[in-house]
Amino acid sequence: MVVALCAASPAFAVEPIKIARDDVALDLSRAFDLYPNQGENFQVSTAPGPDGIVRRIEVEAKDSRSSGDWAVFALANTTDQQLDRLIVAPHFRLVNSGIFWPDLGATRIAAITPSEGFALDRQTSPDADVFRVTLNPGTVVT
Repeated sequence: MVVALCAASPAFAVEPIKIARDDVALDLSRAFDLYPNQGENFQVSTAPGPDGIVRRIEVEAKDSRSSGDWAVFALANTTDQQLDRLIVAPHFRLVNSGIFWPDLGATRIAAITPSEGFALDRQTSPDADVFRVTLNPGTVVT
């Protein structure tokens, strides 16, 4: 999934994070590749799907004034059942928020665009960016 944090250089395929039926929560903070200042459009190679094919997708920023900070990660549903999960980015975190000019309370994720399926729905939350993702059995989504 491609996350528009605030979007025309190519990026390389990422290694998917395997999601199991029993996983309650996973920390994805070290599972994504960050591409700062890439402009309004961004191209990325997807993680290989079950067929082993790596595809290219291009995403456009929600806002033309965006500096184009992009984060890329992939999720793999290794089960034979459809999985619904929430991707959560808390607004109020001091770690890496800046000592002199912290951005506490700021939105972290503007949108999430998956390599397949529908755009993710933002869930209502006053203190976090929350998106619901549905992973079909055996799929890999960047």
